[in-house]
Amino acid sequence: MGRINLLALFAAAFMGIVAALVLAFIFFNDTARTLLRASVQSVPFLLLLLLLIFIIVYLIAARLTRHIAQSINKIDFDTPAHFYDELDEFYQNILRRDRQMESQISDIRVHSQTINALIENMQDGFVMVDPLGTVITANPKAITLFGARQNPVGKNVITLLSDTTFLAMVDNAMAGKGGQMSITKSEHVVQVSFVPSANQGVIILAADHTEKNEAERMRREFSANVSHELKTPLTVISGCAELLMAGMVEPEDVARFAEKINLGAKHMLELIENILFISRLDEKDMREAFSPHNIADITAEVVDSLSQIAQKQQVEILCNADALVLQCNKMLIYEMLLNLVNNAIQYNVPGGTVEVSVQEATQDDNSPICLVSVSDTGIGIPEADQKKVFERFYRVEQSRGRKTGGAGLGLSIVKNVVRYHNGNIALTSDSGKGTRIDVSLPI
Repeated sequence: MGRINLLALFAAAFMGIVAALVLAFIFFNDTARTLLRASVQSVPFLLLLLLLIFIIVYLIAARLTRHIAQSINKIDFDTPAHFYDELDEFYQNILRRDRQMESQISDIRVHSQTINALIENMQDGFVMVDPLGTVITANPKAITLFGARQNPVGKNVITLLSDTTFLAMVDNAMAGKGGQMSITKSEHVVQVSFVPSANQGVIILAADHTEKNEAERMRREFSANVSHELKTPLTVISGCAELLMAGMVEPEDVARFAEKINLGAKHMLELIENILFISRLDEKDMREAFSPHNIADITAEVVDSLSQIAQKQQVEILCNADALVLQCNKMLIYEMLLNLVNNAIQYNVPGGTVEVSVQEATQDDNSPICLVSVSDTGIGIPEADQKKVFERFYRVEQSRGRKTGGAGLGLSIVKNVVRYHNGNIALTSDSGKGTRIDVSLPI
């Protein structure tokens, strides 16, 4: 643009000289002719004059350009003090572009921070790998799930997991073919998905499926156990009924067979009620039914309802319950105490005792709790079985469980009730000496 402007100035100067000569020829006839002839005869002079004009114009233009450039460079666009009016439009355009760029950069920064926050706090692992196999992003959850010893960001993906199948899946995803695989790290089952990225890289998603797989296992076991538990009393009821219908039972044995049918029906009814109760605990939050209740009154009701069973088993119940008011679901607390005390009776020995204690205590942070303790002098629980007794349908002694009519759901109900009340449960037991279960509930 500088050369074009310079040629324009030179052309303008030349045309100015020509115009001056033409005007002089028109208005000053004789003198103009003389001057024109002299000029034509002095072509070297004219060329020299034009060259001189060109040099002068060039020097003036260069000086003006430097002066304008220096003035523009000295402008403070934030607070301009001295400014050329001719450059005001230029200045306003720069300000508009500057504001647009600042706005766009601010939006990009906000979006970037939002995305980073989402990735960092995802419940699943998120990893992004570039086409060269370098990890660009890896959130803390991914590092934990893959068990990486160091932060893999900026390093090759092999530092995330050095598994041949894993690396092959990464290569396939880079080629445009996604896939999934499962890995086991520190007893956790991790489902890994490989998604091809738009930049020919790979996005790796990792989800902890340990609880899901455990829930599926428990569901299968629950279904199998329910079928097994129902099959036993149904077999007894069906067999006795067939014998009675066929007239193959002596008259004096009819009452005994009827009692077997009645006991089988009661066992089935109890089992179904327990299963439905656990299902409600699993599917519905019963905290909406919480209200103040005196735990001593609920304990007295439980002890009274089980007194005849205790007498039949030759077991003595000792109860010491302080009057403590809890915000709780009375039905659930009743079921919890009923199962604890009933287990202590059923798995006791003739002449044994069951001690029920309810008292106020404090936690490590000095917050008050209600401590419910049920201990017995029964057969106890072997150490190998103590971690499993709270599982559904688990019985320490299968033969004893059959004899007492238990289905192994009592302590599972207790555990769920304690969980719903944000409490804790602990078990201590010596095989052949007795068992003690402590339940702490917040006051």
